[in-house]
Amino acid sequence: MEIIYEKGAGTVLEGLKKLAAVSPRDLSADKVKVICDKVTEEKSKKPGTDRLSEKSKSTISQYNRLMEAQQDEERMAG
Repeated sequence: MEIIYEKGAGTVLEGLKKLAAVSPRDLSADKVKVICDKVTEEKSKKPGTDRLSEKSKSTISQYNRLMEAQQDEERMAG
């Protein structure tokens, strides 16, 4: 019950399902807790939110602005 209070019923249920698929005869509280921690970690990692992804998006955005400025200059000159 303590794990349900800490992690939430949905997370524990998902963890139990994953653990049962791997080791259906050994559903110890410690194993459930470890799986729940992993499930929570996976949920918190949304695609595209890590530091490298954010930096890449920023760099691409800067290149796009630079390219637009260069095209504007070429139009004004030509």
